[in-house]
Amino acid sequence: MFPHTLGGIVEEFAETIIYVIALVYLWRFKLSDFESCLLRKLNFELSHINQ
Repeated sequence: MFPHTLGGIVEEFAETIIYVIALVYLWRFKLSDFESCLLRKLNFELSHINQ
């Protein structure tokens, strides 16, 4: 149906797209924002447990 080389090209292209998405995500990820959000969530949960 499709030539083997076309399948290889599609596979490599898809892999490259996945790596680009992961790199952009890691580049935009800010650990301090994540930590502050996590701390707020934990404090909220703990405050409800103590009541």
